[in-house]
Amino acid sequence: MRALLLAALAALSPARGAPSPADAETARLAAQGYRPGASARARLKDGEVRAVVYSKEDGSQRLYIYRREGASLKTLHMELGGSQHIELASIHEGGALPDLAGDGSRVIAYRTILPRLDQDQLSVMLWRAGRLEKLGRVPGGRFEDVDGDGRLEVVGRERPLGALFSLSCSSFHTMAQAAWRTSVHSLRQGRLVKTSESHRPFFDRRISDTKSRIAGIDARSTEDYGGFLGLTLSLYFDYAESGRGREGWKEFEGSYPVRASDPGPVKRCLTQMRDEIRSRLDIPDEWASRP
Repeated sequence: MRALLLAALAALSPARGAPSPADAETARLAAQGYRPGASARARLKDGEVRAVVYSKEDGSQRLYIYRREGASLKTLHMELGGSQHIELASIHEGGALPDLAGDGSRVIAYRTILPRLDQDQLSVMLWRAGRLEKLGRVPGGRFEDVDGDGRLEVVGRERPLGALFSLSCSSFHTMAQAAWRTSVHSLRQGRLVKTSESHRPFFDRRISDTKSRIAGIDARSTEDYGGFLGLTLSLYFDYAESGRGREGWKEFEGSYPVRASDPGPVKRCLTQMRDEIRSRLDIPDEWASRP
């Protein structure tokens, strides 16, 4: 009787050496030419959550986020590489999905990068209460402890005027690829929210550094006018993000004074430039200085 029972149990049990769900998935993707690369996981009481980046020799990539429970493996999310490059965020360098909120939840974050456009985006997700939640995407996002309190924020970086923004008047033309806006986002109560105005010291440090760089440039003789324009716009954005937009616009206007001795075309060009940027940034009329 005992022998019959053991035989029946053996028939119902997986054969020894049978591949695990993860191994079977790796084999499935290997048949398509994909090999596993960077990965991160969190072991939970009832299984595991794992993120894996797979790549082909031709550079194609896929990101999968899995949930394993017993012998079951479920795909929770998939990101296709295509023309973009995919990499796990810096918080996963140790191979773990961290509990940044301290409540047992797990953050999963990855970057999608468009090298030709010099653009990247951070996607942030949260595994909580048995489900995967998409918290949001932050252009240029990086994890950083901006205030030294031991908790990580997401610092975003983008060009609000676009990568090809330019200004022209009469014989003058310049690009402003360096006009970056920086923002700060925090994980609060399971949500990713913008908290730039709560981190003024962080922006104050940036403002001080940018002002020092601007002070060392003669705006009327520099050969890199686009770089100067980018710096002054970035200075405005730092003021605006930290809740001081009007003060920032005053600083911007002060970088482009119209002098009585300026030739007429120069005066018209400076006025045209200021008015175009005011329009693009939706600067209120009451902020503008009067000639």
